[in-house]
Amino acid sequence: MTENPAQPITASSSKFAADKLTGYVLLLLGLLMIAIAVVLAFLLLTGRTKPPQAVNFEAPSIQMPSNGSVELPAQLKSQGFSVSKPTSQVGAQKIISDEVFNFYLNTGLFYLLMMFVASAGSKVAMIGVHLIKDFKIKV
Repeated sequence: MTENPAQPITASSSKFAADKLTGYVLLLLGLLMIAIAVVLAFLLLTGRTKPPQAVNFEAPSIQMPSNGSVELPAQLKSQGFSVSKPTSQVGAQKIISDEVFNFYLNTGLFYLLMMFVASAGSKVAMIGVHLIKDFKIKV
């Protein structure tokens, strides 16, 4: 009795070529998505472009004492430290200006969006790689 070596089973050549073509297209599309996301994030983080204005919030503020009295500990007073009392601006004080707050918020949101696009590009490219690979099933 002679043993035949296992013959690989392959798909038909037309389906095989269509799968490979689709795989290469998906691979290129995924790499393009990654490249665009990296370039846009790089341009934004280096300051060459401004982020799109997705949100416009009022910056946070803190409540200041209305009488303006702030007491220092006795040790600090004895060392010559003093407190300058604000002449105006009592009540709610902005921690950061609205423009700066919204700029950093929009920058962070745009960066997260670009990381999502790059991640999706990675998944698309991986599907393309799987379609390009030759799958041989030995029986």
